[in-house]
Amino acid sequence: MMLLLRVGLPDRPGSLGRAATAIATTGADIAGIRIAGRLDDGVVVDDFICDLPPGVLPDGLVSALHATEGTRVLWVSRCPDEWDAVTEVELIGQMAADPPGAERYFLDHAPALFHCQWAAVVDRDDRTVLFGTEHSPELTAERLARLEPLGDLHSVDVGSDWAPGWGDVVVAVVPVLPDRVVLMGRSGGPAFLTAELDRLSRVVQVLSGTLGTARLES
Repeated sequence: MMLLLRVGLPDRPGSLGRAATAIATTGADIAGIRIAGRLDDGVVVDDFICDLPPGVLPDGLVSALHATEGTRVLWVSRCPDEWDAVTEVELIGQMAADPPGAERYFLDHAPALFHCQWAAVVDRDDRTVLFGTEHSPELTAERLARLEPLGDLHSVDVGSDWAPGWGDVVVAVVPVLPDRVVLMGRSGGPAFLTAELDRLSRVVQVLSGTLGTARLES
């Protein structure tokens, strides 16, 4: 079983190593680690993707981390095996190398990279979905209205009544080009940190450049 743990660590040398050691003592393997950002109190937030062998429960990892000085688990949930399979550099490089296919490649790989369940590209003028991942919710005009302003970078916790069957949903809203916006959603959480929105915005700006190139070449 693959598990995502969002962990708050003290901003001092050795904190990451101690957290990794705590996870290892449970028998779980660390498949990936990424710095997600910082909290207002200076705590460093890291995302751990862990592979739990049979017999190891999530509660064991949480307990081991909480027993480590200054460490606290902020979020824990199951996650797909393919998360973190593509790096940010690989994603940007592929989009730059193939402008006509950049939008499709982004939708195929960016959700896993940013630990989301779905993504869509929406026309901001007529509120139609131009591209979307296979399992994205239906983005009606009413649902899009709850994500406004679509022209500003932000995230919205739209709650459990936004899209039936999805539970609590957190959506990142990232403008791309004057007439488009990228939406990326997490079912349940965790919330998007400011640093995550900034990273996503930088990747989307590369997408914006490739879309502009593709339009000029068409």
